[in-house]
Amino acid sequence: EVVMLGRAPHRARSTRAEDVAAAEASLKAADVWHLAGRAYPTLSGGERQRVQFARVLAQLDDGGQSGTRYLILDEPTSSLDIRHQARLLGLAGGLTRKGWGVLAVLHDANLAAIHADTVVLLREGRILASGDPWSVMAPDLLTATFDHPVLVSRRDDLDRPLITPAANPDY
Repeated sequence: EVVMLGRAPHRARSTRAEDVAAAEASLKAADVWHLAGRAYPTLSGGERQRVQFARVLAQLDDGGQSGTRYLILDEPTSSLDIRHQARLLGLAGGLTRKGWGVLAVLHDANLAAIHADTVVLLREGRILASGDPWSVMAPDLLTATFDHPVLVSRRDDLDRPLITPAANPDY
């Protein structure tokens, strides 16, 4: 039912069968198909987050009717385990490869470094830096952003920064 709410904007031009098909595909893409028979209040926080993302995917499925499309995600990976963080951001990345603009607010610098083409560092509502992950994920910029020293190294598996909090003896 929650995922079908995403189909509301399309009801005037879609059939019930199209809406159900879009909802089912979205449930499977968000890895929550197995939860379809459960009551929403009984789900964990991460399961609810994934169901809400499935609702968004169902809403985005407009049969190619729209022109320019954008998706804004605010902390989409909160409450998710590593597998589901990667899956959700991978699905968002797939939308960018289809021409979508995707803006995701993330507090996890490593997720941003792995998945973003452009990173914007904000502190108190002001932009400190903007650019590709290597230019933005510099130790001095990250330390200024998070008020905590960090170490930045190169990931062994891909050409992206790996951010590690430095030990702080003051704690």
